[in-house]
Amino acid sequence: MKSKNTLHIVQTILVVLLIVFAILFYRLVKEYDHLRRVEVANSYRELIANIKKNRSLTSGDVSVIQQWMTFDYVNRVFNLPPEYLKNSLTIIDPKYPKVVISKYAKNQKFDVGIFMTTLQNAVGDYIKSHQ
Repeated sequence: MKSKNTLHIVQTILVVLLIVFAILFYRLVKEYDHLRRVEVANSYRELIANIKKNRSLTSGDVSVIQQWMTFDYVNRVFNLPPEYLKNSLTIIDPKYPKVVISKYAKNQKFDVGIFMTTLQNAVGDYIKSHQ
């Protein structure tokens, strides 16, 4: 009888430890992903700052636009009028320009890659027509 109780207690402790381990592992993965995204964002901010420090961004620089950016960020980096992308891409999201590009594309059921190309082309076209 005592052996069965001890075995049951050990099994319960193991299950609890396994659950705690799973939760901690999940948190670790989430934190790693967050830190990775922050590092990527910081790298792009530095790249854009270096480019802007040395010269104005050109239509050849549109490849720095990434899907984690907001439309507002793209407008500021490329000195676009606030409504340019909204009008040229027919964006109807009420959160514009404070919406992440990939989230907008996914919410509209657009292919993110194709939308990114369209966005980059729109920015490039604006820069070319205003040089």
